[in-house]
Amino acid sequence: MIVARAPLRVSLAGGGSDLPGFYRQEFGEVLSFAINKYVYLAGHEYFAGGMRLSYSKTETVNNVEDIEHPLFRNSMKYLSFSGDIELSSFADVPGSGTGLGSSSAFTVALVHLLSTFKGISLSSQELAKIACEIEIELCGEPIGKQDQYASAFGGMNRFRFNSDESVDCSNWDLGGHVSFLNETLLLYHTGIGRSASSILKEQTTRLDTEPDAIQRIRKIRDRVDEMASCVLQEDSKGIGRLLSESWLDKQQLATGISNNRIDGLLERAISCGASGGKLVGAGGGGFLLLCVDPQNRKTFQEKFTDLRHLPFLLDTVGSRIVYNDEVN
Repeated sequence: MIVARAPLRVSLAGGGSDLPGFYRQEFGEVLSFAINKYVYLAGHEYFAGGMRLSYSKTETVNNVEDIEHPLFRNSMKYLSFSGDIELSSFADVPGSGTGLGSSSAFTVALVHLLSTFKGISLSSQELAKIACEIEIELCGEPIGKQDQYASAFGGMNRFRFNSDESVDCSNWDLGGHVSFLNETLLLYHTGIGRSASSILKEQTTRLDTEPDAIQRIRKIRDRVDEMASCVLQEDSKGIGRLLSESWLDKQQLATGISNNRIDGLLERAISCGASGGKLVGAGGGGFLLLCVDPQNRKTFQEKFTDLRHLPFLLDTVGSRIVYNDEVN
């Protein structure tokens, strides 16, 4: 039995500049961090023979080509995996459309698991690169690269996305600033599910056809430096302001990113004491990321009871094999 886990992520600044429609024209940059909410993949040899896959449904097949689930199918094809295996997935935050990068965490954990079964050791950079190729090229998802890299590396990182498809990673040793971030950033579930695919497809089309779209994402990307400074200075007001400014710019990138309910929830959060916030991910639903001064956190949470709170801490490890009885 082998168990792999990969963390979900939260993007603070630069989201959207990791899309190929942007970084192939000029570099993209994202400041993000992984959280201690995970996607797990467990696998062991399947005695009955073939492949048994358990997720929201169960598949039993003899050939990789017969697998319905595109991430399972394409990951196994990419790694030329053909053994008898049973795979099961689990998640701390079930379901898709959370905005926390769950599909990419799934792919990273799956690649980590399958490569370990084959006796292949992959670096964080290699894990992320392969996961990107599987999701974007083989599965044809209209997504960027930040989720896979955040999940593979863990911790807080500045990622730079280059036009030659390379990705530069600067991993931060936050030291005592970890406590500040854990205390000042809050996640709340909107109760609204959404598919990011349609939003990202429209966003990609606009990047190809509308110069204003490039300019808006450039503004979002260019806030990375200021956001990084605010984190190091433990400036909760500055972080909240930058989150809100980027959220306003982001809403101009595609239809359906926000709606009256989401706007009302953000206004309500600010009236309760948040310094700013946004939806994480592509928009349309999922989780609100709110910034609150640590001294006001208790008062804020007593007032803002509109949504379900998701407690979290920063993950500092990234994707890892948490159990492997082959080496015990």
